[in-house]
Amino acid sequence: MRGIVKRCPLRPFVWRQVIAGVAERLAGKIYSLVYLDAFVPESGKSLFDYLPAEQSGQMRTDAAQNGEGYKITPIPAAAFAVNDRDAAWVDAMCVKHPLATFEQKLALSGRQVPKQVYILAAGWEPSPFQQFAARFKDDRGWQFVSIDCGHDVMVDRPEELADVLIGIA
Repeated sequence: MRGIVKRCPLRPFVWRQVIAGVAERLAGKIYSLVYLDAFVPESGKSLFDYLPAEQSGQMRTDAAQNGEGYKITPIPAAAFAVNDRDAAWVDAMCVKHPLATFEQKLALSGRQVPKQVYILAAGWEPSPFQQFAARFKDDRGWQFVSIDCGHDVMVDRPEELADVLIGIA
């Protein structure tokens, strides 16, 4: 897994907002869309709309004080309950993140891909993603999966995640 991530660094916060908009525009060409312990943006909302105001304020203050006004300091792996063996490596892979990806509101028309899946990493708190689990767990339009691990499922439970993703395909 580490070799793959080094060659293909992921920017999850950026992609959550971007992919929701792209998936809507290409809904007829995409078979399934998987949200992995992620924000699922609604039209007219930003990621900050799903976080407590205090946390949003802290992130804005951090960007102003430590990130040239537009970058947020990475959250330590320990906050996401990443396993002890990989926590230092995850921290080393993280970089400052653009504040705007949390602030930008998304405009959606409501078009959906045929298959939508929400995978919850259920082994860490406080998780802002429990609200999405509650929303999609019993929704017939969504497939819901819960994996008992920290936020970085691909690091903590790569085989189990691969099995779930193959099963979805």
